[in-house]
Amino acid sequence: MPRYRLVALDPPGLVGWECVGGHEPWAGSTFRFELEEKGTGTVVRFWQNYARELSDDAYDTYNFNWGYYRQALPGRPGTAKNLVLRATTELFGHRDLSAIDRAWAADYVEHSTLAGPGLDGLRAAAGSLPAGFRHERVRVLSEGELVVVHGLYHGLGPVPIVGCDLWRVADDRIVEHWDARQPWVDQPVSGHTMTGGSATVTEPDKTAASKKLVEQFVELIMMGGDRTQIL
Repeated sequence: MPRYRLVALDPPGLVGWECVGGHEPWAGSTFRFELEEKGTGTVVRFWQNYARELSDDAYDTYNFNWGYYRQALPGRPGTAKNLVLRATTELFGHRDLSAIDRAWAADYVEHSTLAGPGLDGLRAAAGSLPAGFRHERVRVLSEGELVVVHGLYHGLGPVPIVGCDLWRVADDRIVEHWDARQPWVDQPVSGHTMTGGSATVTEPDKTAASKKLVEQFVELIMMGGDRTQIL
């Protein structure tokens, strides 16, 4: 698979990269995308600069695979989320241990108490999951290199486990993982189920304001102890 080096980035509208290995005929060639939001869609302009003369077949491959190059770029919005969802589905859903070699970094750091250190710990944990194990995904949140998955783990005990997994991605690889878990309770004192509530973003234009409100809650009330801010 071709390997790329980022050479231009001006979010959210410009990105460019150079092929630095993985496919010798393309080495040194550069690619560039300009994205422009227009109406309900996105206009994509694509440039490719060849470092050397290529055969007709190679030119055809360039032209056919331009979308593939766009997906392979580290750091584009959505890339971390897509990588985490694909990798965890392959590893934990399909029980495909080779997903570790494709999606996890060699120096992967694990913080969960359910797995040992590094890739060996992850491989051992994934390989020892019981036959009845499955993950029910409820919500996925992502920003930059961080992806949070909220859901239910089935098959690890007499009741499901409600879990939040936080994954960090860098250079198209999963590099770090944290989690928090609670056993399922049928009747929480709050009167609401542990995974209930909206799972769909309905007002994306309010994301920044919502984030700021939650940050203030954490800083003023949870960390600062100012209970007067609750009402």
